[in-house]
Amino acid sequence: MSDGKETILCITSYEKGKAFLSEAARLGCNVLLLTVEKLKDASWPREALADLMTMPEGLTPEQVLNTVTYRARHQRIDRIVALDEFELESAALIREHMRLPGMGQSTTRFFRDKLAMRQRAQRAGVLVPEFTPILNYDDLREFMQSVPGPWLLKPRSSASAIGIQKIHQPQHLWPLLDELGDKQSHYVGGAYIADVIEHSTGINLWREWAKIEVASMSGSEYDLPRVNSLYAGSVLCLAKMAEPDLSPFDAPEVVETLKRHHHAGLIVASESAERVNTLLQQYAPEFLERFCATAPVPDRPIG
Repeated sequence: MSDGKETILCITSYEKGKAFLSEAARLGCNVLLLTVEKLKDASWPREALADLMTMPEGLTPEQVLNTVTYRARHQRIDRIVALDEFELESAALIREHMRLPGMGQSTTRFFRDKLAMRQRAQRAGVLVPEFTPILNYDDLREFMQSVPGPWLLKPRSSASAIGIQKIHQPQHLWPLLDELGDKQSHYVGGAYIADVIEHSTGINLWREWAKIEVASMSGSEYDLPRVNSLYAGSVLCLAKMAEPDLSPFDAPEVVETLKRHHHAGLIVASESAERVNTLLQQYAPEFLERFCATAPVPDRPIG
């Protein structure tokens, strides 16, 4: 049954987008959240949610579509929002299937498919590193002969360093492609960027995104709030200790410290770009010495 409110279904496999959920609810929408089962008890803004649904990890976009269309039998859904990059394909498929506004699968590729992104940027005149798709083997041989190594074998639809492999010699590539089999043609973000932008501009991208979605649904104009003109930057790493002590990093420009298990991170902001750069150059080697831990790059996303 409809209560007259617009309904936004948000999908995520990570604990993020809380400000979006809260802002969409504040603006009068029914907000539904579909997330993975292990995040059922995460610190979501429960007061903002009309319902929280869970799904197993690793569902295909088609399986996520089935989950959503089952819910749609009893709840009208007006918008689909993917709160993390790994759900963009699912959201696009659902929009096209349910004929909802927003990016379809072809448009979404320019925000998700690394090959499509590079090709579009190159055609627009943006300088990008040399690259080639994993399709024609003669093209691959020519690429490795003309472009000095090492080269990176990168999944087209992943993020960060997930699934990336460094190739030092041409003969090392072919066994990897054999292992990938039919998946090889699917091969060619930084954390807390939104927080850095907020401390620099005063703009919370999650909240403004919610305002844009709601304005689109109601046909009203979106007004950008006042934008500050500060400079900001971050230092972030995995930490060897569970709760790193960041108290020594006490410059007045430190505007936020990261509170996350086995992570060390902070954000600095200032009216001076030079001051931000000075602090980052000072703190980065200290983080490396005091905190930095490494872990093998995963082959698939881990929430």
